[in-house]
Amino acid sequence: MAVDHALDICVSGSKDGTCIVHNLSDGVYVRSIDHPSEYGISLVHLSSMGHIVMYSQDDLVLHVFNINGKLLASTGAHERVSCLYISKSAEFLVCGNLDGTIVVRTLFEYVNMLQSPFCVSPWLTYRHVRVCVA
Repeated sequence: MAVDHALDICVSGSKDGTCIVHNLSDGVYVRSIDHPSEYGISLVHLSSMGHIVMYSQDDLVLHVFNINGKLLASTGAHERVSCLYISKSAEFLVCGNLDGTIVVRTLFEYVNMLQSPFCVSPWLTYRHVRVCVA
């Protein structure tokens, strides 16, 4: 689930492949957004600009939608993602992967800006981004 107080919305993903958007202040249903391949949604995140990123471990694909449900971009993650974070500028998507790597991509072109090396040290969590402590 992802929440943005400024946009007054809450977004949740489910195993049936739907992402549901609710109004945060009164809980009113706004819309449903379906996963393009109808896979269960493992992770969902929301940017301050109203972009919704969904990820499914069934197909390892990242999808970006606007708040109206229009698909803006899709790309294969090529690894199992454990957490997502969108930068405040809504320019970058940070993916923490199960193998211990962190990948920073541009949100729409999915150009890899940074990929950290494998890390076997403990993890710290800071605002949805897991950081390796070496």
